[in-house]
Amino acid sequence: MFGYRKSFKSKKVREKRRKILLIKTAVILTVFLVLMGLLAWLSSHQSMLIEEVKTEGNIVVTTQEITEIVNKNITGKYLWLFHKDNFLIYPKNQIKEEIEEKFKRLSKVNIYFDDFKSILVSVDERNPYHTWCQKNEIINLELPEDEVVEKNYSKDCYFVDETGYIFSKAPQFSGTAFFEFYTKTYKDEEEIVSTNVIGQYVLEPQLFGRIVMLKNIIDDFGLKNISLVEKGDNDYEIFLEKGGKIIFNIDDDLEKSLNNLKVALETDAVNEDMKNNGASLEYIDLRFGNKVFYRFDN
Repeated sequence: MFGYRKSFKSKKVREKRRKILLIKTAVILTVFLVLMGLLAWLSSHQSMLIEEVKTEGNIVVTTQEITEIVNKNITGKYLWLFHKDNFLIYPKNQIKEEIEEKFKRLSKVNIYFDDFKSILVSVDERNPYHTWCQKNEIINLELPEDEVVEKNYSKDCYFVDETGYIFSKAPQFSGTAFFEFYTKTYKDEEEIVSTNVIGQYVLEPQLFGRIVMLKNIIDDFGLKNISLVEKGDNDYEIFLEKGGKIIFNIDDDLEKSLNNLKVALETDAVNEDMKNNGASLEYIDLRFGNKVFYRFDN
C-alpha cells in the first residue's frame, strides 16, 4: 500500500513538471515570436530604410554601376522577415566583396553609414603606370600558296598599377604611351597561364619592384626604355626607344651591374660610340660580372 502511494505521488510530480515545462516552452515561444514580429516590423519602418546610395572617389567606374550592385544586395528580406535595406542590418561585407570582385580597377572599397537615409560607398581607383602586353600573330591566309606568308603582330595590352597589378584592358595607343611588360603572369605567388590576366601580377611583386628600379635608373642614364621581355632562366631584356636592348639576369647583383653599366657608359670609347651610333645600338649585356659587352649594328 505504501509503495502504491509513493508511485502515485511520483506520477503526479512528473505530470506537474511536464505541465510547467510546457507552459515555460509556450511562454518562451510566444515571447520569441512576438519579439521576431516586433523586429520584423521595426526593420520595415520607413525611418530605418536606406533610400539613397552615394559614391565618392570613382571616375572610370560609374556611380550607376556601383549603385546597381548595392541595390541588388539590399533588395528582399532575410528569412522572409527582415528587410535587407535596413541601415542596421544591410549586407555591408557582401556588397564590398562584390564591388571589389567586379571592378579590379578599384584598389580600395569602404562603405559608411552616411545618415539615416543613405550610405556612402567610398573607393580608390588604380592609376595606370605601365602596361602588360601579349603579341598575337596575324597571318593572311588568303594569300596564294606560292607567295611567302609574312607574320604580322598585334598586341593586346592591359593597364598595370605601381605594384604590378593588372587591372583593366588598355585601349590601342599610337607609339609607346606606357612602358610595356612582356612576361608570364603571377597570382598568389604562383606563376600561372590564363587567358584572363586581369587580377594578376606581371611579375612576383618583389621582383617587379627590382626591375622597375633598374628600368628607372637606366632611364636616368639617358637610355630611354620602352619595354621589358622575359626570356627564361631569369634573363630579361629592356628595349630602348632609339633601338637596341640591355640584357641582364635578375639573379645578379643589380647594384653592381648598374655600376658597371655607368662606368662603361662614361668611358670615352663607349661614350663616343653612343653619341655617334646610338640609333644603331644592338645590345648592352650586363650578365658577365665586371665586364660589360656591347655591340653596334654597323
